[in-house]
Amino acid sequence: MKEDLITESLVKDVAGGLQFNFNCCVNTETGENYAFNDEMLLEADSLLSRCSENGRWLGEDLMRISKWKHQIIVTPPNSDFCYEYMEQFVETCVPKRDMLYVRLREALNKKGPFFHFRRVIESSDYRIAWLDFRNTMFMDYVRDILRNSEENTDYWDDWEPEFKDDLEE
Repeated sequence: MKEDLITESLVKDVAGGLQFNFNCCVNTETGENYAFNDEMLLEADSLLSRCSENGRWLGEDLMRISKWKHQIIVTPPNSDFCYEYMEQFVETCVPKRDMLYVRLREALNKKGPFFHFRRVIESSDYRIAWLDFRNTMFMDYVRDILRNSEENTDYWDDWEPEFKDDLEE
């Protein structure tokens, strides 16, 4: 993607969508982006009855982005990546002498580390630092993908909603 289209606003929008487990489709010619989740694609037939925030039909939005000739689909990072940035936060932002360091390390070593980590961090003085750190990590992840990924030219090839004819009239 052209470097001049990778704006902080675009990176922030896409990173925000990923944090809610949405996929984000980015038009590499215009910088326009659209966040969607797998449920929206699986339930495509019912999309005609739902409106997006700006009043357009979600089904129409999906049809429009499926026709973009130049796009990158940015998907949320896998759990290994997320676990690593939680570890990185503990190691770089929490002093080892602080009891929170011990509690977070224990949380990361338990079964269900994401749940336990969140439970500990949410009630700590480091909550805001964690949210800032996480946002920075997601934004770095998005920047890297936008700068280094090949366009996804076949992502939408298998997606053919039954209501397509209704939208194109």
